[in-house]
Amino acid sequence: MSKIRVTQQQRDNLLDALNVMWPSVPPDNVAPNLYTFIEGGYAKDIDCGTVACFGGWCSAWPAFISQGVEREIDGVPFMGKSYPARKIGLEVASVLFGYSIFSVRGGCQADDDFIGTDHALVTNRMQWLLENSEVAA
Repeated sequence: MSKIRVTQQQRDNLLDALNVMWPSVPPDNVAPNLYTFIEGGYAKDIDCGTVACFGGWCSAWPAFISQGVEREIDGVPFMGKSYPARKIGLEVASVLFGYSIFSVRGGCQADDDFIGTDHALVTNRMQWLLENSEVAA
């Protein structure tokens, strides 16, 4: 398999998410949606333990907010105010990381034979992307 080509900014985003942001997410917080997080704002823990929670955290992380990531009322991340430039959900992951790691369980090559929590699954996806990508020259 050839390496996924990413920009230096996408690699930096991945390292920030893998080493700083995602480890700060409480792995045992589980909720059916992101409303608990939205009502509490960034100061409270995001009360979610699903793969979708990763997108919610990305829309709350200051480094990604500074790059234009925002969130819908239901917690879905987006970038850009108007179409066709507007990116939403899975597309935001492609902009931030160069690969869509927001997909459902089983929707990413890194998920093959993976057994573990959704929190661990996201970590596994980021580690996989780090190993299977390179910064374009």
